[in-house]
Amino acid sequence: MYFQPVTSFILKFLFDLGLSILPKWQSQRTTQIITKTVKLTEMELKNLQSSDTNLLLVWTLNSTWSYLLLYIFVIYWFTPLLAVYENSVCLLFSMEAPECPVCVQTMTVPIFQCQSGHSLCNRCTSKLRPPICPLCRQTMTQMRNWQLEELVSKSLVPCHNKQLGCIFNVKLEGLEDHLKECIFRELNCPLGKVFGTCSWSGKLKELLAHFKERHPQNSNINIASDIIIPNVSVFNDCRHFLLFQSNKQIFFLSFKIDTVQKVGLWLVQFMGTRTSAHQKIYEIHVTSQENIARKVTYIDHCVSDSTDANDVFRQGKCAVMPLNMMSHFISDSNIKFRCVIKCAGGEGNSHFVKNKQNRPMSNYPKMGPAPINRHKSPGPHVSRPMGPNTSNKNCNPSLKKGPRDLGKQRNNN
Repeated sequence: MYFQPVTSFILKFLFDLGLSILPKWQSQRTTQIITKTVKLTEMELKNLQSSDTNLLLVWTLNSTWSYLLLYIFVIYWFTPLLAVYENSVCLLFSMEAPECPVCVQTMTVPIFQCQSGHSLCNRCTSKLRPPICPLCRQTMTQMRNWQLEELVSKSLVPCHNKQLGCIFNVKLEGLEDHLKECIFRELNCPLGKVFGTCSWSGKLKELLAHFKERHPQNSNINIASDIIIPNVSVFNDCRHFLLFQSNKQIFFLSFKIDTVQKVGLWLVQFMGTRTSAHQKIYEIHVTSQENIARKVTYIDHCVSDSTDANDVFRQGKCAVMPLNMMSHFISDSNIKFRCVIKCAGGEGNSHFVKNKQNRPMSNYPKMGPAPINRHKSPGPHVSRPMGPNTSNKNCNPSLKKGPRDLGKQRNNN
């Protein structure tokens, strides 16, 4: 069993607890002998007095009976409870989710039963026309198998793309969210999703080759140089989609002008899970072609490709620039900007990582020590007493002297 060390630890703890609460009937002499016999050899043990030996023998017999009684008590009362605990834990963590007898896939809730008691997954039940059980030809009922649904909800389910290389095991309630962002899933061309101009579908490893072959104008960009988007006007709606690669990872760059909201928007999406996307930082640097000193920079976390870009644009959780401001960055119907990809927590991005107190780490310079000759006066607006009896230690020593002292100082000079 996987949890035998847990059982051994609990038994040892109970033994030590029983010994600690035994009646302390032995005298101080007995305690000294017990402490001493631990260090005795066989020769020294023979030199013990008969009274001491008898006392030690009585203590040994009583401790043995105490061990025996405590062992019987633990075996009788606690072993069945530990066995039930071990079986339930092993069943919860090691048992795989049951499979549907029809499609041989992992069961999905709700699970309905036929009149004979056969249980089918929700996918197969919804496809039955007429609703007849394919195993016994009995009518399917609306009776749900609640025990099986509870077992399925607590079991770990492997990803449907396990044979393609996915190693994720998630609970059933989170399986659907994982399938939306699994890197081994079947992908549709992003341009077909946005513009409806491409019907390609394939795997992630084939996406870059598809863009280079079918959409070279949307993938031939150099992330290390400026990106120029042509035919841009603040009076017309437009949408541009670019695919690029950084550190052997694929990113999507979306640029949109919305004349209804009167804004221009930039968004960078990462091809991967939401957790991995949140670890990437994108920077958008928009520079005016007429005045190089005019520049706007936006920094934010990347968004997973499983998130709809239109939802992000609608919420404004991306780089947003008003059109009346963007008009100063458009020259000859072109807008120029640069996109930089960094890792959260890297050099210059430590403020994107939270410290142990879950507070954003500040990137501001620390305040240095106070000046040595710092004046501690309350300010020039506060009146200060003047004269020979002044007790203000922070004032200039020359101010403490009276008129006579000042006269003497002049004569001496």
